[in-house]
Amino acid sequence: MAGAGGVSDAPAAFGFEGEFPSAEEQSSSVGRLIFPLRKLLILACVLQAISAVAGVAPFIAVAEIGRVLLAEGEIDSGRAWLIAGIGAGGLAVQFAFMFGAASLTHFADVDFQFRLRRHMASRRRRVPLGWFTERNAGAVKKSLEEDVAALHHVIGHSYTNMTSAAVTPLAGLGYLFWVDWRLALAACIPVAIGSADTRCSTAATAGR
Repeated sequence: MAGAGGVSDAPAAFGFEGEFPSAEEQSSSVGRLIFPLRKLLILACVLQAISAVAGVAPFIAVAEIGRVLLAEGEIDSGRAWLIAGIGAGGLAVQFAFMFGAASLTHFADVDFQFRLRRHMASRRRRVPLGWFTERNAGAVKKSLEEDVAALHHVIGHSYTNMTSAAVTPLAGLGYLFWVDWRLALAACIPVAIGSADTRCSTAATAGR
């Protein structure tokens, strides 16, 4: 935690006295606070995964409508409208499940911040009075309010964002394999090149 006394605030905040806790100890302490919320977060990730798959439906619908319109012979307008309806329905499902996932993670975030602040306050009750005289009130307030509020993204957004980032391309790739496996493999080439370039850049940066 930044600010005056920020470094020494952390051990008391997370339940460690003396030396500044290691990254593993801090992770374990925060993990214990997140653990009661795991079911809520898992459910939110499931809803977000459904939202991500549904979000691909409009793009698939556009491609499928193009195939219908470009097919030889008379245009099957009924099929085209059916696909358009499915695409629009997918968009509605995407937003509905995205809203549900975001609601769950934000409820979890409120619970997490309450637990963390209560845990920090309980530690502060047991520290010597000299601990407070060595720190200004602004630093104590910042650690209890602003620094905890800064963790909002971790619970409120990171889990669903990572889920969406993983599921969306997989859903699109699955559609490409269904259409033409060669097209799917061709789509993987830029990803492979980008991954290799990122590894090389990271290795070069680390070597400096």
